[in-house]
Amino acid sequence: MTDDEQRLGEFANALADGLDQHFGPWLAQLIAVRSGGAASSDEIRATVDAVAPTVLDQVRRLLQADIDEQRANPLDLVRRGLGPVTELLRALEVSPVDRDPFAVQTFPDDLYDLAPATFADIDEALHEPGLMWGAAKAHVHLSRRRAEGLR
Repeated sequence: MTDDEQRLGEFANALADGLDQHFGPWLAQLIAVRSGGAASSDEIRATVDAVAPTVLDQVRRLLQADIDEQRANPLDLVRRGLGPVTELLRALEVSPVDRDPFAVQTFPDDLYDLAPATFADIDEALHEPGLMWGAAKAHVHLSRRRAEGLR
């Protein structure tokens, strides 16, 4: 493992640890806001308890995988994991929100505009770890491709 790959691993761990800390509270707040108070605290807790462990485990496994094996990014996994929140809001008969055409086209099933655009949408504390991980991943990727070109 190169020094750059080791550093990427450190950034990946920092991002995963930050998501472990902030994802559940963000998700609970998101459900409370989007439901307009229709979701009970028990429903919110049950949904967070169902979604968070799965999403966080998938994100951590992705971040621990070699970059050449990664077929998604952490935000993709977060976005894909929000289906149960949509199901809860539908069951509560919450009206879908108005979304801009880009959001409708990019996330057609995200009727309640749940998908975070950036890590900072989950929590501002995730902004820097997300950027550092992304930059480090790009650096390692480019370094590998350059090394392959020299062979």
